[in-house]
Amino acid sequence: MHKISNHQSKVKLANHSSGSPTPISIPDSESQTRITCDSSVANCIDTLKINFWVQFNDLDFFDELEEAKLKAQSDDVDSEPVELGNVDWNCMRTGTRLFSYRLLRGDIKLLLSNRKPTSNLPNVRMEIGSISCWVPGYVPTYEKILQVIENLSGKIIKESVSEIHLAADFIGVNINSLPLHKNELWISKAHQFIPSANISPIRMAKSLKTL
Repeated sequence: MHKISNHQSKVKLANHSSGSPTPISIPDSESQTRITCDSSVANCIDTLKINFWVQFNDLDFFDELEEAKLKAQSDDVDSEPVELGNVDWNCMRTGTRLFSYRLLRGDIKLLLSNRKPTSNLPNVRMEIGSISCWVPGYVPTYEKILQVIENLSGKIIKESVSEIHLAADFIGVNINSLPLHKNELWISKAHQFIPSANISPIRMAKSLKTL
């Protein structure tokens, strides 16, 4: 079994319209020098992390993961190739604070723990990086991970989105023509929220110095 490069996404999935970049035409905008294509914006999810609480009927695969992790440590290498759920992965030599096993395939991460699904903490986490979110798309990649879980005799009890990043790529648009200086057009973190019918969300955010 050959080690998979972690610099390129290797999961081969069909394109899915709802999980791929969506170009939006922008009328009346100037093109950058030497760019002759029509102006547009490609927008997509750029990073997606989802937690799962999974009931596994067979836990034998955890023994295989432990063996691969120990081998990577004894050989003093970053990872050891494994096959899990009919998919080839790199089993990293270390886990994380919440997950004992960290599997990588390109920019896709699958984190696993043998804790019970009744725990407050998830026992599976899927992390889809930027490359796979755009191509083949976060939806088919998500569906592929669901198939991996099913192949491991897993039944998903609960799932929740842990983190999501949005991205927009301005194509053929003169960046100087965009109103980037307007604070009210930017999304930013608000540390407090005080409901008020007389204060707009923008003014409230500015008063809290979050813009």
